Amino acid sequence: MRIILLFAFCLSFFHLKAQDNDSNTADKYFEAPEESLNSDYIPGWGVGIKAGTLGLGLEVAKSFSQKLDVRAGASFFTLSQDITMDISGQNMDIHTEVDLLAAELMADWYPFNKSSFKLTVGSAYNFNSTLSGVGVITEPYEIGEYIVLQPEDVGEVGVDIIYNSVAPYAGFGFGRAVPKKKLSVGFQAGVYYFGKPSVEMNATELLAPSAENKVVLEQNLDGYRWYPQLSLKISYRIISSI
Repeated sequence: MRIILLFAFCLSFFHLKAQDNDSNTADKYFEAPEESLNSDYIPGWGVGIKAGTLGLGLEVAKSFSQKLDVRAGASFFTLSQDITMDISGQNMDIHTEVDLLAAELMADWYPFNKSSFKLTVGSAYNFNSTLSGVGVITEPYEIGEYIVLQPEDVGEVGVDIIYNSVAPYAGFGFGRAVPKKKLSVGFQAGVYYFGKPSVEMNATELLAPSAENKVVLEQNLDGYRWYPQLSLKISYRIISSI
């Protein structure tokens, strides 16, 4: 009887020891990857330069963890172009001008630990969100057989298309704003919501009645509320912090 009890005690001892070893093995198996991931990335600060559909930009970024970056920056875009259009049989020169200056605040979330893929939300504030155009005819305007008007007598038409100053943003991309090492190249794609634009029109001389088409132009532009964003960026880590 004593031999049986001693044998049972030994079995129970080895069973508990085996459970303890299995537990240590499991702890090492599940904790080691997490520790390696945490040590793989150190939060810090970074700077970046980018170019895209919103122009050229600079930004400063702060990483709070391997999952989250917050960045602030500014972008500048300017375009001046002259085009000629045929309007009711008359050639009209149209000068268009766009000058955009925007400040941005964005948050990047990285859903996968070992990937630089990110989802981005944020907003831009436009200090100048007006698209302007001025049109004048280039040739004398004939009325009947005997009346000929010079371009300066016909007048000109000016149009300002004004968008909201605040534009929410959502998008995705690749590349960390604060690189793991020193340097990284990133790509971003998304869309800004500028809202419904308003229109201001002014016209002179014989073209003065054209200003009444303001409402019609606003209706035609009603669907142009979104602005796509594509950009390439180079980021550089400047400070590491634990």
